[in-house]
Amino acid sequence: KEAERTLGKKHRDFAHLLLGIAHVLYNKDDYKGALLNCEESLAVAHAALGETHRDIGCILNMLATIHVRMKNHDAALRALQESIRIHRYVFGQKDCRIATLLHAVGEIYCAKMQYDSAMDVYKNALSLLRSAEETDPLEIAMILYSCGVIHEHKEELFSAINAYSAVLSMKALLGDEEHIIIAQANHAIGVIAAKLGSTGLAIKSLMEALRIKKLIYGNAPEKEVSMTLCAIGSCLRVFGD
Repeated sequence: KEAERTLGKKHRDFAHLLLGIAHVLYNKDDYKGALLNCEESLAVAHAALGETHRDIGCILNMLATIHVRMKNHDAALRALQESIRIHRYVFGQKDCRIATLLHAVGEIYCAKMQYDSAMDVYKNALSLLRSAEETDPLEIAMILYSCGVIHEHKEELFSAINAYSAVLSMKALLGDEEHIIIAQANHAIGVIAAKLGSTGLAIKSLMEALRIKKLIYGNAPEKEVSMTLCAIGSCLRVFGD
């Protein structure tokens, strides 16, 4: 209230303050409170900055994040699509950061089980990243991984393995051959290989995933490590020790 009296309801800093409150509430799992503050932040920012300022895009991204957590997928899509429109207006059509927003759009389509739409968005994001002068190998690897997930959902298992293998091919560019995305891709390949009856590939991939995850997490209890241990155990039960 004091900030509202001092800055006024149409001041840019008041919009930033409301957005900060939204972040705090979101981190406390108070999504309704976060949503109310984020929506008010957006209204204040529109009044203070107009419709196409870069700060509007940041608020819309947070708004989309909240809606995703609340499973308001259509509202999240609208927020992200508006953010992408603003980002293109401010930074240009080929700014590689748009790919990150497109990736988020694809994730929402995936949650809505609109897999073809998700794949189209992922392909657009990859095309943008690969044509950029400066790009982010990790973002490419993450999108390739998401493509693998889509193929799995559609029971296109060989295509899924190809997508996850493409993630592994990014190791050198990532500058970290033991990144968690590499472990996750190995895990996914191992699980699919087990379904296909390819014992050697399944065990090899899962053991590599386990090795990397243990390097990352150590001996601490961790869901990622447990998942891979369970998958290895399932393989051994099915195929024999």
